[in-house]
Amino acid sequence: MKEAYLQEKIRELNYKIKQQMDLATQLNQELETLKQDIKQHKHLIKQLKAFETFKDTTIKEINHTTQQTVTNTLKKTQKDLQKQLNATLKTYLDTHQSQQIPDLTPQFTKLTKQLEDLTKTTNYTKNLLDLLIERLISDKQLATEQAEIIKKRAQIRSKK
Repeated sequence: MKEAYLQEKIRELNYKIKQQMDLATQLNQELETLKQDIKQHKHLIKQLKAFETFKDTTIKEINHTTQQTVTNTLKKTQKDLQKQLNATLKTYLDTHQSQQIPDLTPQFTKLTKQLEDLTKTTNYTKNLLDLLIERLISDKQLATEQAEIIKKRAQIRSKK
């Protein structure tokens, strides 16, 4: 009985090994057919890789060109908008300036005349003081060093 049991187990084991061998043979055949298919399609794979690199470089070039175009267009548009804005503001100010701001030309001319008069008076006073100092020096009532000290003090006070 032990022999029959062992023979039965050996048959089962042989059957399983035969199944595994058949499966391995089938897988080897499929592997060989796949290898042959890969060899046949190797050219196609190379073309696909070349197409991928071409596609990538083309996309990069398109992105770069698009970015440059967008940047240039934005700069041009900004310049055009600034020109239009400046022109619009200038025309607006020109049309509304006379309405909103009173004519200040008479006051400006009056102030200019006053400034000229004050400048003349200042020059006259300066020349008069210089002449007086020279006269005091020539009459020996004022020393030259004292006159220099007075002029320096006057300059310091005029700066304040």
